[in-house]
Amino acid sequence: AGIVQGVGMSLSMVPLNLIAFATLPGHLRTDGSGLTNLVRNLGSSTGIALCTVLLGNSIQINHAELSANLTPEMVPFDPARISAYGNASEIALRVMDGIVNKQAAMIGYLNDFMLMAVGCFVFIPLLFLMKRPKTMAMSPQQSIADAGH
Repeated sequence: AGIVQGVGMSLSMVPLNLIAFATLPGHLRTDGSGLTNLVRNLGSSTGIALCTVLLGNSIQINHAELSANLTPEMVPFDPARISAYGNASEIALRVMDGIVNKQAAMIGYLNDFMLMAVGCFVFIPLLFLMKRPKTMAMSPQQSIADAGH
Protein backbone atom coordinates (compact mmCIF):
# COMPACT_ATOMS: atom_id res chain seq x y z
CA ALA A 1 0.00 0.00 0.00
CA GLY A 2 2.87 2.38 0.76
CA ILE A 3 4.45 1.78 -2.65
CA VAL A 4 1.15 2.40 -4.44
CA GLN A 5 0.61 5.58 -2.43
CA GLY A 6 4.14 6.80 -3.17
CA VAL A 7 3.80 6.15 -6.90
CA GLY A 8 0.37 7.79 -6.94
CA MET A 9 1.58 10.87 -5.10
CA SER A 10 4.61 11.27 -7.35
CA LEU A 11 2.48 10.89 -10.47
CA SER A 12 -0.10 13.40 -9.27
CA MET A 13 1.98 16.09 -7.55
CA VAL A 14 4.23 16.93 -10.52
CA PRO A 15 1.33 17.67 -12.90
CA LEU A 16 -0.50 19.60 -10.18
CA ASN A 17 2.57 21.75 -9.56
CA LEU A 18 3.03 22.31 -13.28
CA ILE A 19 -0.57 23.46 -13.61
CA ALA A 20 -0.26 25.69 -10.55
CA PHE A 21 2.96 27.37 -11.67
CA ALA A 22 2.35 27.49 -15.46
CA THR A 23 1.36 31.15 -15.59
CA LEU A 24 2.89 32.37 -12.35
CA PRO A 25 5.60 35.02 -12.79
CA GLY A 26 9.01 34.12 -11.44
CA HIS A 27 8.98 36.64 -8.60
CA LEU A 28 5.75 35.11 -7.19
CA ARG A 29 6.85 31.48 -7.28
CA THR A 30 7.98 31.37 -3.64
CA ASP A 31 4.62 32.76 -2.51
CA GLY A 32 2.85 30.34 -4.85
CA SER A 33 4.84 27.43 -3.46
CA GLY A 34 3.87 28.31 0.10
CA LEU A 35 0.22 28.73 -0.83
CA THR A 36 0.20 25.47 -2.78
CA ASN A 37 1.68 23.58 0.18
CA LEU A 38 -0.81 25.20 2.56
CA VAL A 39 -3.79 24.23 0.41
CA ARG A 40 -2.43 20.70 -0.09
CA ASN A 41 -1.91 20.21 3.67
CA LEU A 42 -5.34 21.63 4.54
CA GLY A 43 -6.99 19.50 1.86
CA SER A 44 -5.29 16.31 2.95
CA SER A 45 -6.06 16.97 6.63
CA THR A 46 -9.69 17.67 5.84
CA GLY A 47 -9.89 14.57 3.67
CA ILE A 48 -8.37 12.37 6.36
CA ALA A 49 -10.76 13.76 8.98
CA LEU A 50 -13.75 13.24 6.70
CA CYS A 51 -12.74 9.66 5.86
CA THR A 52 -12.17 8.88 9.55
CA VAL A 53 -15.60 10.21 10.53
CA LEU A 54 -17.27 8.29 7.70
CA LEU A 55 -15.36 5.14 8.63
CA GLY A 56 -16.43 5.31 12.28
CA ASN A 57 -20.03 6.01 11.31
CA SER A 58 -20.05 3.19 8.77
CA ILE A 59 -18.57 0.71 11.27
CA GLN A 60 -21.26 1.57 13.84
CA ILE A 61 -24.08 1.25 11.31
CA ASN A 62 -22.76 -2.01 9.89
CA HIS A 63 -22.18 -3.48 13.35
CA ALA A 64 -25.80 -2.75 14.28
CA GLU A 65 -27.10 -4.23 11.03
CA LEU A 66 -24.93 -7.34 11.18
CA SER A 67 -25.70 -8.08 14.82
CA ALA A 68 -29.41 -7.54 14.19
CA ASN A 69 -29.27 -10.25 11.52
CA LEU A 70 -27.58 -12.86 13.71
CA THR A 71 -29.70 -15.96 14.13
CA PRO A 72 -29.26 -18.92 16.53
CA GLU A 73 -28.22 -21.09 13.57
CA MET A 74 -25.19 -18.85 12.90
CA VAL A 75 -23.51 -19.31 16.28
CA PRO A 76 -21.55 -22.43 17.26
CA PHE A 77 -23.43 -22.85 20.56
CA ASP A 78 -27.02 -23.00 21.75
CA PRO A 79 -28.06 -19.43 22.66
CA ALA A 80 -31.08 -20.72 24.60
CA ARG A 81 -28.77 -22.50 27.03
CA ILE A 82 -26.01 -19.88 27.20
CA SER A 83 -26.19 -19.57 30.97
CA ALA A 84 -25.46 -23.30 31.31
CA TYR A 85 -21.97 -22.75 29.89
CA GLY A 86 -20.83 -20.60 32.83
CA ASN A 87 -17.78 -18.45 32.12
CA ALA A 88 -17.46 -19.87 28.61
CA SER A 89 -20.73 -18.15 27.62
CA GLU A 90 -19.20 -14.70 28.05
CA ILE A 91 -16.14 -15.74 26.04
CA ALA A 92 -18.37 -17.14 23.27
CA LEU A 93 -20.35 -13.89 23.10
CA ARG A 94 -17.13 -11.86 22.94
CA VAL A 95 -15.84 -14.04 20.12
CA MET A 96 -19.07 -13.49 18.19
CA ASP A 97 -18.87 -9.74 18.83
CA GLY A 98 -15.27 -9.74 17.61
CA ILE A 99 -16.29 -11.46 14.39
CA VAL A 100 -19.09 -8.93 13.86
CA ASN A 101 -16.65 -6.07 14.60
CA LYS A 102 -14.17 -7.36 12.00
CA GLN A 103 -16.86 -7.71 9.36
CA ALA A 104 -18.30 -4.27 10.15
CA ALA A 105 -14.82 -2.71 9.91
CA MET A 106 -14.18 -4.42 6.58
CA ILE A 107 -17.46 -3.12 5.16
CA GLY A 108 -16.63 0.34 6.54
CA TYR A 109 -13.23 0.37 4.81
CA LEU A 110 -14.82 -0.82 1.58
CA ASN A 111 -17.35 2.01 1.81
CA ASP A 112 -14.55 4.56 2.38
CA PHE A 113 -12.50 3.27 -0.54
CA MET A 114 -15.58 3.30 -2.77
CA LEU A 115 -16.26 6.92 -1.80
CA MET A 116 -12.66 7.89 -2.58
CA ALA A 117 -12.76 6.06 -5.94
CA VAL A 118 -16.03 7.75 -6.91
CA GLY A 119 -14.57 11.11 -5.87
CA CYS A 120 -11.52 10.55 -8.07
CA PHE A 121 -13.60 9.51 -11.06
CA VAL A 122 -15.93 12.48 -10.61
CA PHE A 123 -13.06 14.96 -10.60
CA ILE A 124 -11.10 13.46 -13.51
CA PRO A 125 -13.32 15.14 -16.16
CA LEU A 126 -12.48 18.52 -14.59
CA LEU A 127 -8.95 18.09 -15.95
CA PHE A 128 -10.32 18.40 -19.47
CA LEU A 129 -11.82 21.78 -18.57
CA MET A 130 -8.38 23.17 -17.76
CA LYS A 131 -7.10 25.65 -20.32
CA ARG A 132 -3.55 25.67 -21.54
CA PRO A 133 -1.71 28.84 -20.55
CA LYS A 134 -1.27 31.37 -23.37
CA THR A 135 2.24 32.26 -22.27
CA MET A 136 4.54 30.01 -20.38
CA ALA A 137 6.12 31.32 -17.22
CA MET A 138 9.77 32.29 -17.18
CA SER A 139 12.40 29.63 -16.83
CA PRO A 140 14.28 29.40 -13.52
CA GLN A 141 17.32 31.09 -15.12
CA GLN A 142 15.20 34.03 -16.25
CA SER A 143 13.59 34.40 -12.83
CA ILE A 144 17.03 34.42 -11.17
CA ALA A 145 18.18 37.08 -13.61
CA ASP A 146 15.04 39.15 -12.90
CA ALA A 147 15.55 38.82 -9.16
CA GLY A 148 19.02 40.38 -9.49
CA HIS A 149 17.65 43.53 -11.15
